[in-house]
Amino acid sequence: MFGLIVIVALLWILIGYWLWSKRRAGSALLRLGRSRRHKVALFFGVLYMLLAIVGLLFEAGTGLEEVSLVLTLLSLGVYLLLLGFSGSEIREAGIVGDGRLLKWEQIESWGFGEKTLTLGLKRRWYNFRTVRSYRVHTPHKHAVNSILARYLQEDPSRTSD
Repeated sequence: MFGLIVIVALLWILIGYWLWSKRRAGSALLRLGRSRRHKVALFFGVLYMLLAIVGLLFEAGTGLEEVSLVLTLLSLGVYLLLLGFSGSEIREAGIVGDGRLLKWEQIESWGFGEKTLTLGLKRRWYNFRTVRSYRVHTPHKHAVNSILARYLQEDPSRTSD
């Protein structure tokens, strides 16, 4: 039961951090839309919310364990719904997607696939180069490229593949 309470607390901390990151990232310059990951998160968010509602309606016990389980399902459902509805956005301070802010300073290079924007990130303390991918609809490619060129032009070591 204690573990469930910790999970609920962590989920609400994640929700708060994500909303705070989105707010401090400035206004949205371009909405990239939802990827398959967002749609899966949306599906499981609805599923967990339904399970929580069924638990509230039909669970006979009102013990602390049942309440903690329902709170966990509700919290997980809210988190996944927020993630699913949010999509990815390019904002003034960076790119917001998957519940986190990727600041411009963290991006080393970028390139486009057929429908994918791939970002090469600067190495972290563990010395592995990280790559992030975002789905970009074809009409948005030019806009995304010009925004990235404008925000990443200060550092000549960054490249557009």
